[in-house]
Amino acid sequence: MHAHIVDLDPFSTIDRLAVADLIKKMEQKEIYDFERDRPGPSIVQEQFNKIVEQRNIRLRMDKQKEAANKRLQNLKDFIKWYDENVRTLNDQLQVVQNKERKTLSRIEKLKYNFEVIIYLKQGQVEIPQLPVATDYKDAILILK
Repeated sequence: MHAHIVDLDPFSTIDRLAVADLIKKMEQKEIYDFERDRPGPSIVQEQFNKIVEQRNIRLRMDKQKEAANKRLQNLKDFIKWYDENVRTLNDQLQVVQNKERKTLSRIEKLKYNFEVIIYLKQGQVEIPQLPVATDYKDAILILK
């Protein structure tokens, strides 16, 4: 079939593609004929028909196998994508849980040990002043 395509034809690539598609379609059909194919003198018509039937069964099985493998690959790809999303969400969950723990700890700390800035006039502080930084954590505020 390729012999009919001329090299100088500007549409030869289109023609080649069309011929290749036609050949591919013809190969997919796989039509067998006992008289045309002439399998040999030792094979009779019944054996030839049985061989053709087995060949057709084999082709159907190959197509089913190919479709099943394609579906299996799609499912594997989906599982991989799903696992990546689960890992990402677990990482985000860990970050949020850490923030929640810190926030709850801070709330609990502020519930009983709150910090208040108190301005006192000089002379009313009865804690000895240290040269570096005076620690007022043990101080008691007395109203007068």
